[in-house]
Amino acid sequence: MSFWKPGAASGSAGAPWSSSVIVDEGGGGAEVVPASPFNFSRKPLDLQRQALPIARHRRQILYAIEKYPVTIIVGETGSGKSTQLPQYLRENGWSDSGFS
Repeated sequence: MSFWKPGAASGSAGAPWSSSVIVDEGGGGAEVVPASPFNFSRKPLDLQRQALPIARHRRQILYAIEKYPVTIIVGETGSGKSTQLPQYLRENGWSDSGFS
C-alpha cells in the first residue's frame, strides 16, 4: 500500500481525492470500495446556495432577526449557518450603516 504525500501529483495512489476509499469496519480486514463523490463545485454558485438546508428557512430567519432582539440559529454542520447568514444579512441591508 502506498500513502499520499503532500506535494505529490493528484492522481497518485492513496490520495485523499482518489477514486476509491479504504473501509475498515473493525472486523480486521480493510476493503477498498469505489468512492461516491459529493461535489457541489460543478453547479453554479446560486444553485449551491439554494441546495443548502438553511436556504428554505431564509425568510423565517430574517423575520425572526427583525422581530426579536436575540435569535439563536441551530442546525447541523454544513447546513449553511456560518456562510449564508452573513450573506442574507448583507443582502437585506444590515451592513448599509458601514459595518461590512
